[in-house]
Amino acid sequence: MERDPVVNLTGVHAMWFDAARTASVAFTSGLAALGGHELQLHATAEPGALFEVLRAATADELSQGRLPREGGTLAIGGSPHHLVSSTGVVDGLPVLDLVPAIVSTQPAEMPKKRRWPFG
Repeated sequence: MERDPVVNLTGVHAMWFDAARTASVAFTSGLAALGGHELQLHATAEPGALFEVLRAATADELSQGRLPREGGTLAIGGSPHHLVSSTGVVDGLPVLDLVPAIVSTQPAEMPKKRRWPFG
């Protein structure tokens, strides 16, 4: 508790989302008590992996004195995720879904060559 109170004050839980164990969900419990919204993350990863990345991202945000807010961004496993208002799949309460940000795969536009201003 003394080493990392943020992690202990906000619980993160994870479980398989479907019976076939092809997708899982991780979610927080405790952020609403601090005045924020609970978070929810869906992925094809195992629940343990989702637990770790959501716990790390939540702890990082809270340790900087910020609560995750709708429209904000949170880094999950090094990639940005947008916080979008949604409904919790576990309890049906309002949550913020973590949706991966779309990163452009197109190369940056090359600067145009300057031409000699005379003829």
